[in-house]
Amino acid sequence: MRDPGVFSPRLGPASSILPWSIGAWKRDLRITGFAGMALLSLQVAEFGRAEPDMAHKVHESLRSLLVFRAPFTLAACLFLLVNPQFRKIKLGDLSGWFLLYVLYFVASSIWSTDPVMTFGKGFELLIGLAIVLRLSCREDSLYKLDALRTLLLRVIATVGTLAVAGFLLRLPAFVSHRHGILLNSTADTPFLSSNGLGYISSLLLLCVSGDCISGRISKKSACMQSGYAIFLFLFAASRTSVLIVVFGMGILLIVKSWILGLGYFISLVAAVFLKLAAILKVFQGRQPQPGFRTLSGRTVLWAAAWKQWKAHPFWGFGGGAGGKFVIAHLGVPRLQVVSSLHNGFLEALTGLGAVGFMVVLSLLIMTTLSTCRRLRREREMLGIYILIPHIWITSIMSIGALAWMNYEVMFYLILISVLDIRRRDDRQAGELPCAKQTGSWFELAPDRKASLPTAQPSGETMQL
Repeated sequence: MRDPGVFSPRLGPASSILPWSIGAWKRDLRITGFAGMALLSLQVAEFGRAEPDMAHKVHESLRSLLVFRAPFTLAACLFLLVNPQFRKIKLGDLSGWFLLYVLYFVASSIWSTDPVMTFGKGFELLIGLAIVLRLSCREDSLYKLDALRTLLLRVIATVGTLAVAGFLLRLPAFVSHRHGILLNSTADTPFLSSNGLGYISSLLLLCVSGDCISGRISKKSACMQSGYAIFLFLFAASRTSVLIVVFGMGILLIVKSWILGLGYFISLVAAVFLKLAAILKVFQGRQPQPGFRTLSGRTVLWAAAWKQWKAHPFWGFGGGAGGKFVIAHLGVPRLQVVSSLHNGFLEALTGLGAVGFMVVLSLLIMTTLSTCRRLRREREMLGIYILIPHIWITSIMSIGALAWMNYEVMFYLILISVLDIRRRDDRQAGELPCAKQTGSWFELAPDRKASLPTAQPSGETMQL
């Protein structure tokens, strides 16, 4: 049976993700209001916490904490306190599971090896949840959450643009001699690594492609925005991002046509089978064989994390502190400068122990299953639902959405909120006996259509 979509407002055209699109900035900020301003403040706090001489120690800078993280996180909190209205979390909501995770994260500051840091990161997660709950309390909540999504896409596109601009100007703090996908050097900045640039550009490419397939942006606009995402991708060094794009595009093709998707994956498997050695050589580039085999040292970190976790299996070392504790006791000088375990699952396991890890894993699995059930039936949401493969892969190869507040967590929260709202809409639609199906969305009999909410924005707006 197809999924009813009566109470889901049609989202309309998606705004551009290009940083110089002033009209798009105004539109999204007008729709999201103070929640949008809170999002901007929170992202400034996250991206601005590094120092030029400490590109790989962004979590240890007291100056960045005082100048960026604390003031801008407080500003985000104050924006949310202006005429506060939040959606109530109901039993069974994915948001309720995330709230449980946040509360456990904050509670872990009691036994954390770094209680101040754990409490601060937990507070940032709570602010992120409050942002999406504020936009989810009205009938046009999907419309507002989508505007929040495009606003966040534009924020990360702007950050990527700044990183590439510094690289093109050959600023010393923006240039890394690490071999990239196509270039001999890559953009690696105090606020965004060369891997991070790849994650950002791959996410932009998938979301724009999803919006194009769903018909929310024109093919001309999609080509322009996708071209810009690919341009940013050229200056990245992330091989993981290549896998994200390859896998994500396959999912989009399956949604568009089972035949296209099946042909794509069959061709992909055949290419890997026939040209595996050549593909591995391209991926390795100029990296020494030992480094390539350990995934740039990741497997060394993961083995050490597993060993340390077994010493504190139930409660961990405190939210956000697990990876820091593991790295401090690693005994490998060349890995002492990394900022995380480069695996969100292990960050959650070492930080929150087995108890917190089960909450995190259960939430991610439920979110994935709910997304998969709706992918083909709700194409209008495709630009939102395509976030799930990006979240999974970055959580395996980086921290993703499972460690502490970052842009990936905000996208995760947007996805969770959309799924909660669609679940609520389904329950309400099931109570209307005069409903009948007509395709992927279903209509009501004429006497009930007048009661449906529309996609027009209501409630809080900002005049710009």
